[in-house]
Amino acid sequence: MFLTPLFKLMAEKQASDLFISVGAPISIKILGNIMPVNQQIMDSETVRKIAFEMMTEKEGREFEETKEMNFSYPVPEIGRFRVNVFRQRGNVALVIRYLKSGTPGFEKLRLPAVLKELVMESAGSSWWWVPPARANRPPWPR
Repeated sequence: MFLTPLFKLMAEKQASDLFISVGAPISIKILGNIMPVNQQIMDSETVRKIAFEMMTEKEGREFEETKEMNFSYPVPEIGRFRVNVFRQRGNVALVIRYLKSGTPGFEKLRLPAVLKELVMESAGSSWWWVPPARANRPPWPR
């Protein structure tokens, strides 16, 4: 498939998004910065072909009716991608998001150590009691 090298690049560079639209080169978003992957300006037929190659027949029919389609796109040995196909100024366009596998650890999420201890308890159960909210007052402290 045409996009496989770009999917590999996204995984290697930990890119979040790939943008494909008519009149512009394919662009990639890495660490919040959007940059073109090459200088080739995409034409409407090429973008449409890319989109319909990725969609099933059913998804393609639904896209033609609703002008928008969202779906998951797994690529073996690379990862999963979330694809949004839509119409932009009358032409087909795509935004593809790389879905990183796994979950970040407690340290990366900057969660308190006490929460890690609570979650990692191997036996017993935890009970949480939340007092009822009073009328006209939110349940959290002000």
